[in-house]
Amino acid sequence: MEDARAVLIKLADRLHNMMTLEALPLVKQQRFAKETLEIFAPLANRLGISNWKEQLENLCFKHLNPDQHKELSSKLVESFDEAMIASAVEKLEQSLKDKAICYHVLSGRHKSLYSIYQKKLTVDEIHDIHGLRLIVGNEEDCYKALRVVHQLWPEVPGKFKNYITDPKFNGYQSLHTVVMDKGMVPLEVQIRTKQMHLQAENDKVCSRI
Repeated sequence: MEDARAVLIKLADRLHNMMTLEALPLVKQQRFAKETLEIFAPLANRLGISNWKEQLENLCFKHLNPDQHKELSSKLVESFDEAMIASAVEKLEQSLKDKAICYHVLSGRHKSLYSIYQKKLTVDEIHDIHGLRLIVGNEEDCYKALRVVHQLWPEVPGKFKNYITDPKFNGYQSLHTVVMDKGMVPLEVQIRTKQMHLQAENDKVCSRI
């Protein structure tokens, strides 16, 4: 347990240092960012702490490839439609209520900058710039909610992934689907239980170290 805490403290310290990296000379910034990208971001991913992994990768991207980061960030801001996300959230909320499906969290999200850069795709080629994350009470409700989503919006063929029955190597579980809103804009929807979400973010890390 002490080893687990030590690893988490080390990761948290590295994330804090990455957030204040501007204080260092440029050469040290890049050396520190390269080490973080090669060691600490993969470690966070292996432990299932996806939010730390994403933050570390995006910060490393900013320091290692500042021009590409700035350009991609600007394009993502231009492409991200807050009004569309708000409308989708409202629409799904009402449908879940009508079907008596209880949920803990329903929120909008956008694609990580580094993941777009890593795939060497343009913003227009990414199907999940716009996304919703739905956290429900149990596994049965995951599938009920998925049916609601597919009733609201047409599904993009070949984009459904069932990580509940086929988890990722680090234990990650969720349902992923991509649908088209009325403006023909792709919308990725992730559905999972509260327990699955905690595992995906940073809970139960110690038991897997």
